[in-house]
Amino acid sequence: MNEIDFKTATKEVLLAGVKACVKNGNSLYIQGKSMGSIKKYGLACSLLVLSVEEYVKCVILTAGFFNVKTDTDISLFFRDHKTKHRHAAEMQSLLNSIHNVLDSFKKMIKESKHVALDISIILLLHNVLEKFLKSERDFEKWWKDADKLKKTGFYVDYTDGNWQLPSSVNFETYQRAVRIATPFAETLEVLTQINPEDYKIIE
Repeated sequence: MNEIDFKTATKEVLLAGVKACVKNGNSLYIQGKSMGSIKKYGLACSLLVLSVEEYVKCVILTAGFFNVKTDTDISLFFRDHKTKHRHAAEMQSLLNSIHNVLDSFKKMIKESKHVALDISIILLLHNVLEKFLKSERDFEKWWKDADKLKKTGFYVDYTDGNWQLPSSVNFETYQRAVRIATPFAETLEVLTQINPEDYKIIE
């Protein structure tokens, strides 16, 4: 998708893109955890990073659906891993916070008549709480190194006098990738419940 496609897309097209990205993100996340269960930790980490890249795309498409202006060319979210990883790092704190109260969050959304309005309230509450609660920040460095991890899980390389293989990725690294990806996978599923007319609620 390029900037012209994004700006001229109908609400139906944008919402279909949101759901498609969530679906593909879920598939990559499940495959990543499946690879982890058979100790293919390198490939697992690569798939988990890719899953979050898809979730980031679904968020930017949701922003377009709700007429939220973005400063970044939409094509970069589809073509540039640095853009996706930078925005993933920015989203991580919010999604970690929501994930910590996920059961209550899901119950609220299930009982809600206006999913979009509830999401807006959650965003506001998070911004307020951030001023009082110290959030985990080591994920920012993790995201700076995420592309290297993704490539390590797929390819053999030679750096610093040593061969780097997918099998060199250990269980601890995999566990960390799961902790990073899970808040995206388990929280952003709610975006598939947005209705075609919901954008009118927060216009």
